[in-house]
Amino acid sequence: MFTTALQLVKPGGHVACVSGFLSEQTVTIPLVVWDYGFKERFFTGVFVKDGRDFLERLLIASGRLDPAPMATHILHGWDAPTDGITLCATGTLM
Repeated sequence: MFTTALQLVKPGGHVACVSGFLSEQTVTIPLVVWDYGFKERFFTGVFVKDGRDFLERLLIASGRLDPAPMATHILHGWDAPTDGITLCATGTLM
């Protein structure tokens, strides 16, 4: 799994593992995957409760996902909390 992921990622790319390993296993990654140290690829192992949350943050941080089109209303100023409550209660923004 790790070898395939690192082979598919472009040089300078980042592979993140959000999986858990519950037994004492050894994970071996051949040096040929990194072209014996001449290709710059990154591997990060992260323990998170929800892999989807980490993946969404990773996509946003890398610029592959733009969350701006998902925002239906943007509220500014000190009156925004009142407008937000009204929006949630009635479904329309005053």
